[in-house]
Amino acid sequence: MLDFHKRKEAKLTVSALRMPLAEASEFGVIEVDENGKMIGFEEKPQHPKAIPGHPDMALVSMGNYIFEAESLCHEIRVDAENPESSHDFGKDIIPKMFPEGDVYVYDFSTNKISGEKDTTYWRDVGTIDSYWAAHMDLLQEDAQFRYTTENGHFTHTIHLFHRQRLSMRNIKKSKLPIA
Repeated sequence: MLDFHKRKEAKLTVSALRMPLAEASEFGVIEVDENGKMIGFEEKPQHPKAIPGHPDMALVSMGNYIFEAESLCHEIRVDAENPESSHDFGKDIIPKMFPEGDVYVYDFSTNKISGEKDTTYWRDVGTIDSYWAAHMDLLQEDAQFRYTTENGHFTHTIHLFHRQRLSMRNIKKSKLPIA
């Protein structure tokens, strides 16, 4: 995604996935041109727009962004001064930025990792229930992805807040990196 962002010389790159149209109203729905440039964005629409040629699918934001620092700082300052703003990326910042250009969309389903299954795993973790479900996905015998390599190295960094203290005797059926 970072390589894509640099190639496009984007001010903002939004990661996105294809999702069944019936589920898309829970997310920001994106329209792109043939070069991946964002040409439309609507946060949690009642009637999501389908991907052209795929009437049952929508392109939705995964909520992961890469900003050029100068652009991000500028947009946050402008947004902070706007009393009408809800100060939300999906509702305010992205809809303002994409018509100005240089906002691109990275189709995460094209992100292939050598040695990983040929599937794209993503789960919204915006609620306690969905966060728990994602955690439980990791515990499956045949999980959709591995977060360690064949030799046991972590492929994904997991950060815990530095003030967080965990008692290992209280954790059951979990996978945590222990240093």
